Amino acid sequence: MQDVLTRFWERRETLVVTTTIRGYLFGAVRNAALNERQHERVVRAHEAAHLLDVTNTPLAPDDPVLGRVTVEALLATLPERRREAVVLRYLGELSYAEVAAIMGTTRVNAERLVARALETLRETLDRLA
Repeated sequence: MQDVLTRFWERRETLVVTTTIRGYLFGAVRNAALNERQHERVVRAHEAAHLLDVTNTPLAPDDPVLGRVTVEALLATLPERRREAVVLRYLGELSYAEVAAIMGTTRVNAERLVARALETLRETLDRLA
C-alpha cells in the first residue's frame, strides 16, 4: 500500500484519475499485489531451473553417496523432462498448468510426467531401503 501511495504522490501532477480516488487506489493496490505474486512465481521458476542445472550429474549405481542419498541425487536419476516437471511442480511450487506452460506441453502431460517421476523415485527409494 505504501508503494502505491508513494507512486501516486510522485505522479500526482501528471496522473489522470478517471474514477474516484478510492477506486483508483483499490485497483492500484490489487494490481501491485498481482504483479508481486507473478514476480514471485517467476523467481521460483528461475530457482527451480537453476536447481536443474545443478542436478544434471547422474548418480551411478556404485556411487558411495548411495548411503547418504540426497534429493538432488535422486532427482538426477530421472530423465530430463520428468526431472524438470518435478522440480517446477514441487520445488518451484507451480501449478500443473504453470508447469505445462513453462515446458510447452499440456496440463495432462505435465501431470503424467510428474506422476511417472514420482513412481520412479519411489521405486528408487524402495531399492535403496
